[in-house]
Amino acid sequence: MNIYDFAMQMEKDGENYYRNSAQKTQNAGLKKNIGYAGRC
Repeated sequence: MNIYDFAMQMEKDGENYYRNSAQKTQNAGLKKNIGYAGRC
Protein backbone atom coordinates (compact mmCIF):
# COMPACT_ATOMS: atom_id res chain seq x y z
CA MET A 1 0.00 0.00 0.00
CA ASN A 2 1.40 3.38 -0.93
CA ILE A 3 1.00 6.56 1.11
CA TYR A 4 -1.86 7.83 -1.06
CA ASP A 5 -3.88 4.64 -0.57
CA PHE A 6 -3.15 4.71 3.16
CA ALA A 7 -4.33 8.32 3.46
CA MET A 8 -7.51 7.63 1.50
CA GLN A 9 -8.32 4.63 3.68
CA MET A 10 -7.80 6.68 6.84
CA GLU A 11 -10.23 9.30 5.53
CA LYS A 12 -12.84 6.67 4.73
CA ASP A 13 -12.40 5.03 8.13
CA GLY A 14 -12.81 8.40 9.86
CA GLU A 15 -15.94 9.21 7.88
CA ASN A 16 -17.46 5.84 8.77
CA TYR A 17 -16.60 6.32 12.44
CA TYR A 18 -18.33 9.70 12.64
CA ARG A 19 -21.38 8.56 10.68
CA ASN A 20 -21.80 5.51 12.90
CA SER A 21 -21.36 7.62 16.04
CA ALA A 22 -23.99 10.10 14.82
CA GLN A 23 -26.47 7.28 14.30
CA LYS A 24 -25.90 5.89 17.80
CA THR A 25 -26.29 9.06 19.87
CA GLN A 26 -29.65 10.29 21.17
CA ASN A 27 -28.47 13.89 21.67
CA ALA A 28 -29.78 15.94 18.72
CA GLY A 29 -27.09 18.63 18.92
CA LEU A 30 -24.30 16.11 19.17
CA LYS A 31 -25.83 14.08 16.33
CA LYS A 32 -25.82 17.18 14.12
CA ASN A 33 -22.21 18.07 14.95
CA ILE A 34 -20.89 14.54 14.60
CA GLY A 35 -22.87 14.08 11.38
CA TYR A 36 -21.28 17.23 10.02
CA ALA A 37 -17.80 15.91 10.83
CA GLY A 38 -18.61 12.73 8.91
CA ARG A 39 -19.43 14.74 5.80
CA CYS A 40 -16.41 17.05 5.76
